[in-house]
Amino acid sequence: MSTKNSSQSGQSLIELIIVIMLGVLIVGALTFATIASLRNSQLAKTQSQATKLAQEGLEAVRRIRDADKRVTYTYVPSSGTSTTTDEFSDLWSVPCPSTGKCYFILSSSNTVLQEGGSSSYEDISGRFTRRFTRQVIIEDGKSTGVEKLVTVLVKWTDFAGEHESKVTTILRNRDL
Repeated sequence: MSTKNSSQSGQSLIELIIVIMLGVLIVGALTFATIASLRNSQLAKTQSQATKLAQEGLEAVRRIRDADKRVTYTYVPSSGTSTTTDEFSDLWSVPCPSTGKCYFILSSSNTVLQEGGSSSYEDISGRFTRRFTRQVIIEDGKSTGVEKLVTVLVKWTDFAGEHESKVTTILRNRDL
């Protein structure tokens, strides 16, 4: 009988080790799945905020166009004589540079388009600080002087790398 007891206690030890290893694997998999789910949730929330910021920018450009508000842009044609725009309606007659794209930023009040690269925004709600950059790109549409393609691009960087949210529309010249 002592042979059976010794064999049974060896089997019990092996069974215990297997159960512990399975438990560790299951807990590890659940932890990994939870972390991945939290990261995806955070990315979706940030994507939603970026899209909202892009849509707000597009609406601001539309309001500036409708009210024919201030736009600061200097165009230098090949002749060398520069032209500075003061109102959105001036953009209809000013072609974009050779790239075909004019880059703007919105003022902090979202009432003025200014020539430039991109503007920064921070969201400090919750536990994380998110830094977004927003850029307004206006390019000539299919019919020069009649329509402009407006794209608002919002970018941010997080643990997974660089991301962007882009909203595009076509604005028509209301004077035609």
